[in-house]
Amino acid sequence: MLSGDSNLNLLSYDSSANLLNHVLSLGFRVKKILLDALGPAETHLNNLRKRIPALKDKNIEMISESKADFKYPVVSAASIVAKVSRDYLLKTW
Repeated sequence: MLSGDSNLNLLSYDSSANLLNHVLSLGFRVKKILLDALGPAETHLNNLRKRIPALKDKNIEMISESKADFKYPVVSAASIVAKVSRDYLLKTW
């Protein structure tokens, strides 16, 4: 933990928001963001909306669902890529 007011969910929200802010800043035309819910889905979405100012100016659909990796093939693929990347980084660390 970085400080008394941090927890893993907040760190995950910040990491996700930083990534999405970066993608949007590069000019990608994002229409939909699919997320595997981190806690209650609506709380997840609200936390990300607060951290991604560009969402206010764009018409981007955001969906946060529990077990999204089972419902959406693209989320499943992203999960596999993330896990393989993490394993590689830990192995070569």
